[in-house]
Amino acid sequence: MKQLAKVIGIISYLPDNPEKREIRLALLKKLITDCNSLFIDLPIIIIAQNWPEDLYKDTKNITIYRYKEPLTIVGARIKLREIFLESSYDYLIMLDDDCEISGTPEGVKNYLDFIDNNPDCWITKHGSLLKLFAISKTIMKQVEYDIVRLEYLEGYEDTIFFNKLLLFHESAFRHFPYEAMVQDRSHSTADENSTWYRPGVDLRELQEKTRTILKKYDKREKPIVGLHFKKDEMPETLRKNLEEQLGKKD
Repeated sequence: MKQLAKVIGIISYLPDNPEKREIRLALLKKLITDCNSLFIDLPIIIIAQNWPEDLYKDTKNITIYRYKEPLTIVGARIKLREIFLESSYDYLIMLDDDCEISGTPEGVKNYLDFIDNNPDCWITKHGSLLKLFAISKTIMKQVEYDIVRLEYLEGYEDTIFFNKLLLFHESAFRHFPYEAMVQDRSHSTADENSTWYRPGVDLRELQEKTRTILKKYDKREKPIVGLHFKKDEMPETLRKNLEEQLGKKD
């Protein structure tokens, strides 16, 4: 088994509001501490928006790309993609700065070994969220993000990206099946400290906007992963892939 070169990529934004800034900064610091504790010696790239100049300035395994103005969530993802594609790394493991991760040495080893055993693939553990989501350079080169700004309620950029991967690269999909692995928990978009929190948002309208954008790529009326997706509605290849990896035969 060849050991692939992996990098953790974090997109981060610290708001101007002092109270929210302090909360998100605490989450960010804990995430980086936990990444260094769990993924020992794994390099980290951070798209750092609206950060103080001295934050993590001299940390050896962290490379920081600083932007004074917010790029938007999808803008930060695009920058991370560009930097990854220009790097020497084989695989990108994606996280947002409000993620909380935990795990055991065995779980982390399982996760990293799973990546090594699946070169030229894309790997997820749940839904369409791009958190603890691993993607090879081979696949990332072939799929771009749509410029859909969630902060402006234009749609879910992660759901669109995930479903484009399913549409064009379903055979390269892998699902990490182990329970005893590194876990993540993200703060709900209903949390007022979320980057794009808006009170009274019509989530159904956001879903429909997302669905409309995806119809540019596939006009068939079918369920979309991340929008109330059910196992019995999965594409056949994806369902079989999951069943084989999970060892289930329904």
